[in-house]
Amino acid sequence: MKWLCFAVIAGLCSGQAMAETTVITGVRTWHMTDGKSRRLKLIMLTPDGKHAYFSDGKNKGQIPAVAVESLVPEEREVLEGVHSGKVTLCKVEGLSMQLSWPTGKAPEYLVGLQAGEAREWKHVSGKAIQARLVNLTDDDVSLLVGETFSLVAIRDLSEADRQHLEKVKRGNVTVAFSGALELLNGGWDKGPSYSVSVSSERFAALGELGGDFQKALNASLKAAGEKLPEGKWKFISLSEYTCSRPNFAAADAKLPMLYEATFALEGTGVRAARDAWPLTVTPVQWPGDPELILHVTADGEILKAQRQ
Repeated sequence: MKWLCFAVIAGLCSGQAMAETTVITGVRTWHMTDGKSRRLKLIMLTPDGKHAYFSDGKNKGQIPAVAVESLVPEEREVLEGVHSGKVTLCKVEGLSMQLSWPTGKAPEYLVGLQAGEAREWKHVSGKAIQARLVNLTDDDVSLLVGETFSLVAIRDLSEADRQHLEKVKRGNVTVAFSGALELLNGGWDKGPSYSVSVSSERFAALGELGGDFQKALNASLKAAGEKLPEGKWKFISLSEYTCSRPNFAAADAKLPMLYEATFALEGTGVRAARDAWPLTVTPVQWPGDPELILHVTADGEILKAQRQ
């Protein structure tokens, strides 16, 4: 943690920093003179600059005012910079600055997830990856690498990446929706897993639309009739369900109604289905009768499956 405080202080003392305000997120582990430390987000200082208000990220919100003099000297200097105006708190719309972010495989549903444009990030060791920025604090970044969240200390990033983060904090780099939003993922036993997704705009539109069982049924039968040989398929069922609430969706967000159409296949119908929908038809080694599943929206779109 001390490397970051030193970096901020050094920046304040340099001629270049004097000409340009230092921008921080205020999210870090703050250290006290009594040896205690706590992961907090700086909200504001009192007008006299003697006390700071922090958020602990919990439902209770802000914690009681903390005396600036109770923090270690390096961090007192940062807060003094905030009070004087030499240091400002980052206020970039869409930039996530949460106290913590999960690591590992991303949640199935990424609705509302803000992420920077995909770019190359380089470790000081020279290793490079393509990733999107999803969370930024004063001492680390969370990157979305494919479908996995990775936590990286800022001190371990290249100088070019650190400069890029400065531009992000100043609002000079766009932070926007990550793109396609995953509606569900699935797969057959002994077959590859897959996912189906829509754009964020499409997700919202489908939520407003509600359900239409008949339209979904008609679209499913039409798709099968166009892609499969006559007499080699049979409609079994159409199930309707509401999409699960995504991790990042607002509590009052309307959720899309989705449908799964199941068909029995035989002979040339199996081969045709594998050509048209390779991921949602039972694999060759499937022990039971061949089947096909089509994922359908309430307005009749047959959703394309992507390999996981």
